[in-house]
Amino acid sequence: MAEGPKEAGEKLQNVDLKRKCPDSSPTQSEKKPKLESPKVQRLISKLSTVREVWKQEKAGQPRTRSAWLPTIENEGSAQAASLPASPHLSPLKDSQLPRKPLACLECPVKDTQIQTILQRIEDVSATLSERDVRIRQLKDTITQAEEYRRYLHSQVVELKGPIRVMCRLKPLDSGASSCVYLPEIGLGERCAHSVAWGSGTHKSTYLFDRVFGAQASQEEVFEEVKAYVQSAIDGDQVCLFTYGQTGSGKTYTLEGPSFTGAVSSQSGIVPRTAIYLFEEISRQGGVDYSVHVSCLEIYNEALYDLFTDSNAKLSIKTVRNKVLIDPLTCVPVASSSALLTALASAIQRRSTRDTHLNVSSSRSHCLYSFTFQGTNASGQTIAGKLNIIDLAGSERANVDTLEGKSLREVADMKAVQSEAKFINISLSCLRRVVSSLIAIRARGSGLLPPFRESKLTRILQDSLLAPAAKVLVIVNVCSGTETAAETRESLKFGSDAQFCQF
Repeated sequence: MAEGPKEAGEKLQNVDLKRKCPDSSPTQSEKKPKLESPKVQRLISKLSTVREVWKQEKAGQPRTRSAWLPTIENEGSAQAASLPASPHLSPLKDSQLPRKPLACLECPVKDTQIQTILQRIEDVSATLSERDVRIRQLKDTITQAEEYRRYLHSQVVELKGPIRVMCRLKPLDSGASSCVYLPEIGLGERCAHSVAWGSGTHKSTYLFDRVFGAQASQEEVFEEVKAYVQSAIDGDQVCLFTYGQTGSGKTYTLEGPSFTGAVSSQSGIVPRTAIYLFEEISRQGGVDYSVHVSCLEIYNEALYDLFTDSNAKLSIKTVRNKVLIDPLTCVPVASSSALLTALASAIQRRSTRDTHLNVSSSRSHCLYSFTFQGTNASGQTIAGKLNIIDLAGSERANVDTLEGKSLREVADMKAVQSEAKFINISLSCLRRVVSSLIAIRARGSGLLPPFRESKLTRILQDSLLAPAAKVLVIVNVCSGTETAAETRESLKFGSDAQFCQF
């Protein structure tokens, strides 16, 4: 029967005691100390380790083991002599590994730590779940608030009327006399304003929704326009155009002086719109918008794409009661800087000419079209469109004769007269369309407005006849007496236009 650890330990202890006992007389051979062999040393080490483990198990302590010397085959060989005599070598493996205490699988401290870690993981998971639920609730609240804001904004704009007409006066030159008179009080308030026109014995009064005096800034004008830009972002059809004679400040109101892509205090409605719409898109956040822009020029009743250098004419057609222009380039833009750069490149291609009334007269109608499409958090699709039109100015015939002019000057004068003819025809057609709409509103029925008589009115047909369309007209006038007749026609057109129910 094999000896247990206890019996082996006692036998080894008795051997040591007998060896050290003083009563025993050593023999001749025992007088000199005898070195124990390596096998005996390994046996003693193993027995000591077994006894130590047995004591630990008996005392209920965690089981550990001390370092064992390696078992070396062929002790006298050169390979055995080359191995280091390190106590950190295991007898079960030939590789050198650091000795570590054996962890107790039933250690209560370890179980407590594991339970604490698991509890912390559960707490963090619960906190993250609560945060996700709160985020979803806040997003739903923002979506509902944004929908309610759109509704209120639409109600406010509709209360002002489907069409809103404003008048802006150009500052007088030094020493010139005025034919336009503004009321002394009430200017700038959000109510109906009167503009008095007088030349000789003729005097007339015209009403507008808002009047901007000669000292009004570009920012003041845009503050009034901003509500319509917001309506387009919210998904409405909006049309804004300027009307007036040549040199009355239409292009300055829309673009500013020499627009090259930079924004300053003198920038007009178009660059300010580019900045505002992306600020508003960024503010909403929950709606994923895509913005496209196109620029179209109507020059001598021909359509041209201002985003290309080609002089190819575009065709206009009607598909399912919608006016389409083919092929018109629509540029996607993702930032206000990209939009400003695209607009600046298009403006540089616009047709201008030096005339007897304006050194840089726009000889064409220019249409800036912004389309918005987005999807909010609830899956609702938003599709809006904003058309900003810089109309060419109406002008009277040049009274200069061709006598004493060079061939180049004669050719330029004839070109100006030809351009003025097409401009005046399209503007006359626009006035007839407005008059027809006024008659329909007054009588409740009437003939269809002559939209097809010009390219300009045909393009504006969707904006003027759409059920939810919103139209804003800015009438620019020169208050000098030298242009009194043209100023009167512009005031009459704007005052009549606000009575249309498009």
